[in-house]
Amino acid sequence: QALRWLATGHAAALIDAGGVTALLSALKAGTEASYAAIALREVVSTEAAEIAAAEVELPLLEVVRTGSDAAAVAAAGILRALASIEGRVRQTLGEQGAVVCMVDLMRRGGQEASEEVAGVLEHLAGSGAEAHIIEAGGVELLVAASQQGGPRAQEAAAAALLHVSATEAGRAAVAAGGGGGVVVQLARSDDVATRDEAAAALHSMAEAGQQQALVSAGGVAVLVELAQSSSTTSQEHAASALQLLIGEHRSAIVEAGGIEALVSVCHQGNSAAQAAAVVVLHEVAAEEGARIAAAGGIEALVGLLGSSDPQVVEHAVAALAALVCENVARVAAAGALRPLVSVAGSGSTPAREHAVQALRWLAT
Repeated sequence: QALRWLATGHAAALIDAGGVTALLSALKAGTEASYAAIALREVVSTEAAEIAAAEVELPLLEVVRTGSDAAAVAAAGILRALASIEGRVRQTLGEQGAVVCMVDLMRRGGQEASEEVAGVLEHLAGSGAEAHIIEAGGVELLVAASQQGGPRAQEAAAAALLHVSATEAGRAAVAAGGGGGVVVQLARSDDVATRDEAAAALHSMAEAGQQQALVSAGGVAVLVELAQSSSTTSQEHAASALQLLIGEHRSAIVEAGGIEALVSVCHQGNSAAQAAAVVVLHEVAAEEGARIAAAGGIEALVGLLGSSDPQVVEHAVAALAALVCENVARVAAAGALRPLVSVAGSGSTPAREHAVQALRWLAT
């Protein structure tokens, strides 16, 4: 008990006196384990390696389960720090059912508990515990923490939700729990890796039938932004997600500037992103031809006629066939004649038909 109070204002002196070793022994022995946990939390920021080496995850979990709220929060704080640096700790916590007791603590505790538990769940979610978090009801609590908690809680909870969204069941749970907005916010992060993960999660939500939840959370606008990202990963996921949304959410995509963004992808994106973008342009070509042309889409589509992907060629030539009647001079000036003749002679049946249709207009 005395060491607990000394740790609060005299952590350095406690460390110098060998107090960490004594506290670890007390924790392992179960002798005033709650006091030991509270004291160790004060020094974990500098002594995490020594504490991790002592393998005290199980005693700390017992404190989370049976200690006072203050002791449980302290133990969770230590586990958060240890899980961030030690894979063995994450594995042990997963095997020992830590998610359930952490979620229970998050449910009954206040803001401090929410912050520490969100941190633990962030590390466990990235280590294969996504299903356990869903089963324990942790998604709803993480969504609440990401929206209402302090800055550290918000950051950790959002990261945990992003990890959970990596699975199909997780995407459904996050969407059902109102977490789509959190993923959308993460997609605007300054960190490129976080944006890439969020883009992948949004793509997966669209793929897994969570399209309305994605749209309701403001996902269309952020996908259009990501399609113009310098990251090829974000660009590819965004274009693919917009392709999945175009059937039922065409007007939202157009209003958000999706045509201009996807024309840019057709000019500069990688092959996978271009394959998705050209499908969307084909879908809207009949109604939005003027907008596609104004964005430089004719030149982009002509460029795609030389793609090695037959599907890309089919969609590009079909889009051009829809555009050419109002843009004969521009299509000709873009150098479309030779590639159209080539497609008319050796493309797939649908591609040949559209190429001949386009050539008919050019011939006049």
